[in-house]
Amino acid sequence: MGKELKRSYRAYMAWNYEKEEDFINENSNGGWQLIKGGCFHSVYEKDNSKKYVYKIDYNPETIRESLEKKRYIEMFEDLGWQYINSTYNGWNYFRKEYDENSDASEYEIYTDHSSYREMLGRWCKLGKFIFVVELSFALIYTFIAIKHMNIIIGIEAVLFWGIFLWIKRGLEIMNEKMGDK
Repeated sequence: MGKELKRSYRAYMAWNYEKEEDFINENSNGGWQLIKGGCFHSVYEKDNSKKYVYKIDYNPETIRESLEKKRYIEMFEDLGWQYINSTYNGWNYFRKEYDENSDASEYEIYTDHSSYREMLGRWCKLGKFIFVVELSFALIYTFIAIKHMNIIIGIEAVLFWGIFLWIKRGLEIMNEKMGDK
């Protein structure tokens, strides 16, 4: 008989990655241990024998360079974290076995403000690029819709403006987090 697996199909925005961590940790409390994390699809295995604390880190450099990835994973392993997997866009999943007698600080992967800011800064760099792309599309589609009086292109322009404003809000949230910790 094979191991019992559960799949989860959820989307989390980068500026709310903590919600994904919370969801994964709630599953662990219920005996479902993450074996593959992902942007829209995660896989869990039923295992009540252990409980873990899961953390996610954004570091796209690890997907581009194998030596950097090896060093990066070793750094986490030296601190007691077990590497699970990485996504195609640079999110890395780690876990550490939970011990109720341990201090909560044992389960933090950002040990200081600067390392936390570095992670948020890496995402903000990508977010700013997407922000500019969305603004460009919104302006282009708005111009075309007005010039040709085309309602379909006008609706597409509104969608691009909506995505632009949504990403703008996400960047604001990330910037607030950079100032908070």
